[in-house]
Amino acid sequence: LDVRAPFYVGAAVGFAALLVALFQLPPAEQSGGLASPPRAAAPPKGARPALARRASSEQQPEATRWRVVVVVGLGSFLSNTASSCLMTCQALWLKEVFGWTSLHFGFVMMATSVLGLTLRTLAYDWLQRKLGLMRCASFGALLSTAAYTGYSLVRRPAGFEWRFALFAASAACGTTGMILTSGSVAPFLSRLSSKEAMGRVMAVASVTASAGRVIGPPLYGRLYVVEQPLPYRVAAAFAAAAAVGYVVAQRLYVVARCIAKGGGPHAAPPPPAA
Repeated sequence: LDVRAPFYVGAAVGFAALLVALFQLPPAEQSGGLASPPRAAAPPKGARPALARRASSEQQPEATRWRVVVVVGLGSFLSNTASSCLMTCQALWLKEVFGWTSLHFGFVMMATSVLGLTLRTLAYDWLQRKLGLMRCASFGALLSTAAYTGYSLVRRPAGFEWRFALFAASAACGTTGMILTSGSVAPFLSRLSSKEAMGRVMAVASVTASAGRVIGPPLYGRLYVVEQPLPYRVAAAFAAAAAVGYVVAQRLYVVARCIAKGGGPHAAPPPPAA
């Protein structure tokens, strides 16, 4: 219709969201403010000191574990640098491989968004409980590695059907990987901080994500000029490095918890409470 029409629609939707926030959402003083977190059940009398120390160490450390924070922040930076490849090259790449227009690209974005919303609603909590936050993040980074590798190979199959199948599988892997990774970093960082340093630690997630999205686009734009599949290969390398970083962060976190509980890095976990 008009090259400016998407911007008009975006402005209208943003203004509608502003109106909803102003006139429909009650202020904090009317809604009662933030609800206090539920208090944990009191341990048995005979085991009160030990259980209290154990619960405290599991919920909030007394000192911020900055070494783990730095490793998680590096992983977040690498993950977001990798994902910025899509916002830079995806539309151009789809036009080159399939001859698709901006309308087709919009449908691709809609489909991946629906898949991401479904996964976040139905599957993420279950996976997080099964694997843990950093294992979810590392598994997501591995899925992203497979996705970017698949994107780089889309041109190789001869028929349209095989190209589209490889593209769809790569898009599904990439969407799942980003959901697992992005949903795990900030909650894990909150476990590493003391109460006094919580703001600084949580800022790490925002700063590293923004830094990756700032550095990635000009890098991938230049790589796309050199060779069209090259940005996806580089993104796959970044995502694989992020997966390694998350594995290292999980190991450092386990070691730090063992030391905080009075044991060594290879100490046996404490027996379950009676």
